Amino acid sequence: MANYLKRNGGARLEVTLAYSLANFGHTFSVMTVSIYLMYYYTDVLRLQALAVTVILFLSRFFDGAVDPFIGHYMDTRTTRYGKYRGYLYYWAAPSCLLFIMLFVPPPGRGIWAITWCLAVYLCWSFASSMIEVANLPLMASISDRENRNLTNTHKIAASILAVAVSAYLALKLVKVFGGDSDRLGFFITALIFACVSFASILLGARGIKERDAYAENSLPFLGSASAILKKKSLIFMYLAILCEEMCGVMRNQGAIYYLKYNLNRADAIPLILLTSVSGSFLAQPLILRATRRVRASLLMVAGFLAATAASSLIWFTGRSIMLLMSVNFLFGASLALPANLIYVYAAELADDMSRGNDGCFCGMVNSLLGIAAKLGYTAAGASVAFALYLTSYEPNTAQRDTALFGIRICFIALPSVVALFGAVFAAISFLNAEREKPRASNSD
Repeated sequence: MANYLKRNGGARLEVTLAYSLANFGHTFSVMTVSIYLMYYYTDVLRLQALAVTVILFLSRFFDGAVDPFIGHYMDTRTTRYGKYRGYLYYWAAPSCLLFIMLFVPPPGRGIWAITWCLAVYLCWSFASSMIEVANLPLMASISDRENRNLTNTHKIAASILAVAVSAYLALKLVKVFGGDSDRLGFFITALIFACVSFASILLGARGIKERDAYAENSLPFLGSASAILKKKSLIFMYLAILCEEMCGVMRNQGAIYYLKYNLNRADAIPLILLTSVSGSFLAQPLILRATRRVRASLLMVAGFLAATAASSLIWFTGRSIMLLMSVNFLFGASLALPANLIYVYAAELADDMSRGNDGCFCGMVNSLLGIAAKLGYTAAGASVAFALYLTSYEPNTAQRDTALFGIRICFIALPSVVALFGAVFAAISFLNAEREKPRASNSD
């Protein structure tokens, strides 16, 4: 194992594991919010679906607006612990404390409850962004270009493991600790998850060693943004990651409502969520092998198209949990291709820009990538909530036919359509990359 990882160009065994551990901790809290917070708002706090839509949209709009400034701030400075590593230390505690606050029942009802939820979500989003924007460019500074796919595979595997643990354990722990009180159960579960996330981020940050000390970026914010956004290949790559995030979140959020109301199998929710994650996890070694033989652009497009097909197959699974698990497994394995390769491509592009301009663009390039991802799962959550609102969804009761149809649309049709758009955007991105710089990425 040690010899295998040692080939990962500058990323020693302990550094690779540390980077993966930090990703595990951050993803653990982020994906818990992504999967369960909307359900917590609608079915536990009993907020109206329209109010939830507003909360999700406003918080992520703010989050996306500040991310480029965070990225540029990091590019123009160096912390005492390194270019980006220090921000993992500084923001681990605030992000985990605010994660707990997300699952603290609001001190009031009506507009006061909505205001409380929005304020806490805004604060958590900012703290989480500080870690995410710092974490993404670290891959470029701990690994060599030739072996970046290997580094990314370990990072993605750790993140997928975090999603699996969250998806499978969260609702089980809510019932164990809360009994008849889901509010208490969610709070205790959030407390436990926050401790795990905090320890993982700090331990990971401690073991990370940044290979490159990039020169600080001397360009102003607008100059840096203009240089990045001139690359059409990157613009369409951002659209592709937006579609990838939307697919995954719609599938996870929709699964909760689909199993609970359409199939009356709420007990199978953790298992169904786990099958998609398992498919993504088991696909990682296959993706690593495939990138050595097949163009990355073809793999990404193929992954999106396969996800479209897998999502569409759910219409034919009926009430069979086993068939649903099988199709969901295929969906997770298919979507793993674009989810994995997009981040490698972005790291290589950021590396090229930083070296070519004698300054650091890694933070800003990856902050824009993070914005696209956040807009993706925000748009997904808001779309699901709005669709439920339009189809007269009522929490914790037998649903009307219109609401059941709306849930099927959220769980099956919307992910299929979005994945198809992702394939188109990925193809256009790489076509533009070949025009702009034929050898922009060794992985392609």
